[in-house]
Amino acid sequence: PFRKGDFVPTAVGTKTGAKSRLRSRLGHWDRESGPRPFFLCAMKREDFDGLIRRAIHGLPKGFRRRLKNVVIEIQDDPSPADRRRLRLRPGQTLFGLYEGVPLTMRNATDLYPLLPDKITIYQGPLERACDTEDEIITQVRDTVKHEVGHFFGLSEEELKGGLEY
Repeated sequence: PFRKGDFVPTAVGTKTGAKSRLRSRLGHWDRESGPRPFFLCAMKREDFDGLIRRAIHGLPKGFRRRLKNVVIEIQDDPSPADRRRLRLRPGQTLFGLYEGVPLTMRNATDLYPLLPDKITIYQGPLERACDTEDEIITQVRDTVKHEVGHFFGLSEEELKGGLEY
């Protein structure tokens, strides 16, 4: 489904230490029900990458054609610097992040950007939020659609109800 020139999900920002990987997958605190294990949805990076590819391939062809000069990265978790920059409070989570100039903000006189726009998908928060494989498949699809919506210029408010086409 991918041709030369298409964007391709890439794996970056992985933690290599077994201790840090184990610590990130031990459990999640849910305010209503207390500690909740989430290791049931821990996935190999290549399997998670496949979910992202499937989500992108599931976008309508017209949307996929317009996704040019976009890089999709997979990271374990948002960095402390990203959390500060986005003003995330303790306990707040982030599934994905779009960084770039939305298509609606560009005009015909702009030179095509030298650096690609970037969509980052955070594997750790997605795994921790989901209890089943079906849930993670759905949440990854919804997250990819949400971040692609930002690329096309939709605001958080416009995306609140979900992106339907």
